[in-house]
Amino acid sequence: MARILPRFGLLLLGLALLLTMACSDKDSGMTEPSVVTTFNFQPSFTAQPATLSPEFLPGVACGSSNAFGTRIIVVVNGGSSVFLSGMNFRFIDRFGVTALPQVRAIPGPVPMTTPSVSIPTSNPIPPLGVAPLPTSAPIPFPANGNPTVLDFPFFLTFGCGVFSQGTLIVNVDTDDSTGRRHRSEFSVALGS
Repeated sequence: MARILPRFGLLLLGLALLLTMACSDKDSGMTEPSVVTTFNFQPSFTAQPATLSPEFLPGVACGSSNAFGTRIIVVVNGGSSVFLSGMNFRFIDRFGVTALPQVRAIPGPVPMTTPSVSIPTSNPIPPLGVAPLPTSAPIPFPANGNPTVLDFPFFLTFGCGVFSQGTLIVNVDTDDSTGRRHRSEFSVALGS
């Protein structure tokens, strides 16, 4: 009989822990299950090309590392009741140096072949690392339940002191239909 009590006590302790973890931390006197808000369709984010190539900028004199730029198309596969509200970039070179690029939208139908000298500088210049979106309001995706794919082509410029090989980190902010902000992050290799 003495051996049954410890086993029974462990079972009761396990059940108590399970019930405690399943309840919310509200101070309402009663316990209730946690509520999780999800998208009707989770948006996904990718980049083209899969590995970015540096383009060294002419006329910018640097010491050991030249100023460079790179082209990226951020592909947003959005779902219903989702709004794109922001995007930003951060680069960590292979030596661990972190840099925020100047981000410019690439106009036209062929963003990967537009000469870098013909990519307009934006007025006013946005904060470093922040992508200029076509509108300041959140960009809605259709609410018909079908996923929508949007492409956002950018030219990122890095100054002196940053090596042209490393990892570009892309953060994409979306809002759901309740106004809650969600941040997704993915990374892309730059250079080889």
